[in-house]
Amino acid sequence: MNKNITLWLILALALSSAFAQETSFGLRYSLTFNNVDMKEKSDTKSSDNATTIIDNTATVGFKFGSVVNLGVSRFFYVQPGLMFSQKGGEVNKSYYGYGNYTYSDMDIYKLYYIELPVMFSLKIPAGNMLSLSLNAGPYFALGLSGKTNTVSYVEGIDTEIAKKFNRAFSKNNLRRFDSGLSIGGGIEFESIYVGTSYEFGFLDIARSSNSNKAKNDVVSITVGYDF
Repeated sequence: MNKNITLWLILALALSSAFAQETSFGLRYSLTFNNVDMKEKSDTKSSDNATTIIDNTATVGFKFGSVVNLGVSRFFYVQPGLMFSQKGGEVNKSYYGYGNYTYSDMDIYKLYYIELPVMFSLKIPAGNMLSLSLNAGPYFALGLSGKTNTVSYVEGIDTEIAKKFNRAFSKNNLRRFDSGLSIGGGIEFESIYVGTSYEFGFLDIARSSNSNKAKNDVVSITVGYDF
């Protein structure tokens, strides 16, 4: 299925390039709010006497790179890009009913990806040198590096009982490959772009050996300049 999607994507880009009426290049920088949406897998959920509660909290990251604007028509553009992105998030897990104590783990993920987004953009004129854009399209990402900081606590004890650092992309942690959908919009004034987007992963990036499933969620505020 992934091969078919890739082939269709290459074909769409080739046709867009062949029929492009206008081509420009741009730089983009984004402030991102990242979340690792982690949940228990249905086949590993806790028993009645033991409960695990997972709370996901967003962390701040960044994304920067370049895009190519391929004008298929006056209003419709295809915009492939190449980005370096920091994703991740904070995951708090509390374990109740496991022995005589309540345990808690706080996992902080810092994940670094090289990312290929392909946006399909509808640009609507809104005045002199001003336009509104609506964007949607897939992204494909490859994890370059990352780490997981885990701090463990026991209820009633103020100090941490354990602290460890793990490689994020490993056989017992997360998969490197990720893909999903990005939707958003923005305002363009002459060569300046300001916009926002929501990016949600389709793939479970947790390894099969992990008792949880995890997906990337990202909200971005973006500024850019087109040449």
